[in-house]
Amino acid sequence: MEIDVSPRPIPENGRTASGSRQRVLAASRDLPRQPVLPPLDQRLPLAPLVMRAGMVAPVQDLPALAIGQAGGTLQLVHQRDAEHPVLGHMLNENFLEAPDLETGAFYGNIVESFLAHPDNTHFRLKLRPGLKWSDGTPVTTADVHFTYQEVWHNNLLNFMGMPTQFHAGGVTTGTPMRLEIEDDYVFYLAFDVPYGHFLGTLANRQGHGYADLLKPAHYLKDFHPAYTTAQSLQQALQAHKLKYEWQLFEAVDCYPAEALLPACRDFPVLWPWMHVAADSAPVRLQRNPYYFKVDTAGNQLPYIEAITSVRMPDVPWQQPSATWNFDLALAADGLRHWPAFQQVRDQGLQTIQIMDAQTDPVAFYLNFTYAHETWRTVVSRLEFRQALQQAIDRETILQQVYHGFGTRPPLMSQPFEPEAAGHLLDAAGLAAWDADGWRLAPDGTLFVLPIAYSSAVPEFQQVAEQIAAYLWEVGVRTHLLPTDPMLLDIQLQHNQVQASLGRFAQPAWQSGTGTDYMPNRHWGRQWRLWHDTHGRQGEVPPAPVQRLFALHEARVQARPASAREAELLAEIRRIHQEQLYIFNLAEQVGHVITRNPTLRNMPVTGAALVAVRGSELFYYAGP
Repeated sequence: MEIDVSPRPIPENGRTASGSRQRVLAASRDLPRQPVLPPLDQRLPLAPLVMRAGMVAPVQDLPALAIGQAGGTLQLVHQRDAEHPVLGHMLNENFLEAPDLETGAFYGNIVESFLAHPDNTHFRLKLRPGLKWSDGTPVTTADVHFTYQEVWHNNLLNFMGMPTQFHAGGVTTGTPMRLEIEDDYVFYLAFDVPYGHFLGTLANRQGHGYADLLKPAHYLKDFHPAYTTAQSLQQALQAHKLKYEWQLFEAVDCYPAEALLPACRDFPVLWPWMHVAADSAPVRLQRNPYYFKVDTAGNQLPYIEAITSVRMPDVPWQQPSATWNFDLALAADGLRHWPAFQQVRDQGLQTIQIMDAQTDPVAFYLNFTYAHETWRTVVSRLEFRQALQQAIDRETILQQVYHGFGTRPPLMSQPFEPEAAGHLLDAAGLAAWDADGWRLAPDGTLFVLPIAYSSAVPEFQQVAEQIAAYLWEVGVRTHLLPTDPMLLDIQLQHNQVQASLGRFAQPAWQSGTGTDYMPNRHWGRQWRLWHDTHGRQGEVPPAPVQRLFALHEARVQARPASAREAELLAEIRRIHQEQLYIFNLAEQVGHVITRNPTLRNMPVTGAALVAVRGSELFYYAGP
């Protein structure tokens, strides 16, 4: 069947009056009248992508994939218009895709086919013939050429240069990729060194999707100084209240997480939904009539007609449960509010799922390149790092901060043994104590361990207090430094932080999207600078860290999920287990998802990110 995409009344998707919640979505009358559309076969590409079981998520995570019902409005919540992470994941489309977070089973998404040269330096991509932007304009390699030549190679609009992922080796210092156009649909991308992980870049699920390599040229030319008049540009600058041409182009060149911004209205996209509603209308995104995917019965996706998002400055789950009238939300801090989630679940207001998180919630970092000689002397000694590992009771942190969810990380395998930690501190040169009962550094001065963390993350405060209590027990003087997140970012960037708490992307090491196994601003700013500038700046790292850099470079050259990459990742893990460069405190804690009980075709297990990624398949069962 063909799904009718013309405006129509939107059914109520909330619970009925039987005791939970009701809401009225007066959406259709606020939607702009749509033009008469061509027949469905003229809106789809010649070979639309057929969404089958196992493509978004493994079958065991989404066992009940079904042909859905058309219609309905999905209501979301957000805190800032300029940043909508959930919507960003829902809209994100990539050149390639793979089930779950895998990197070994790619299939063409935006592209109909792809091919990597055996030496991993050349890649052939073919766009889907007949693919169209949401305004009906054909998508061709002219859009790729415009993006490559008129955006990334335009110093006026883009003074930062081509994105890092399009440089050889995925590093800024690598040679930029080369583009060759064969015809309207086929193009080649080439690098001067092997770059097998570029396939993973083409399937990147982190935000921009296809838009870093494919932009709607026919639309953006109206805001490009090479294609429009100075008078038109000036009028557009005034309309958007901007000063510079690069600001204007950046404002109208929209990415998924920015879809709610006024400047993104009518922006041509390949997403399931597009921004078409006036600022005053409740419906902000409406179904894309030219979307390129269908279900196994040939019905065009998405099933859901429209998306609204209500701005709530405060976190929704801190509000009374009666106000939880949204249909889908991801709560990274959900376990901290677990009693509230249990209440709405028990009342039948929401279905609550705890799914896998893409990052671990908290890690403790020592900055090995902080500019203080005594500090470096202490933290560089393996015995000191081993002592910290055994001094911190990670099981108690899991219980008290994360309500018992999660496991103790294998990267920190030693058990909680304070007495053994004390002996290791002695061996590390902190055997002497002052009159107040604090350990002294090898030079005889009081050794102090200050821990900085974002004051915007309440759970960091709890974890920091626990760490401090454990370290005090073994005589290590510890100060807590809750810091404004913007200030903390600056301090970390300028190597001004001795120790810190932060997220940890260890679960994403497997897919290659997490690379904090290499030194970063948390634990080795100067070492990373040495690597990124080929030794011109920064400091020479110790041999194990140099080996981590070499392993990463070899991994970038290898293809994702290959035997070679698995071998390299295993050695990366072994180095971290031996050297204890990162103190991961909890893993597999989980990510809370709350959703309307009638929402269907959503994975029930697996990664939270994947659960919202296949949103084009969502539908409502019942009224």
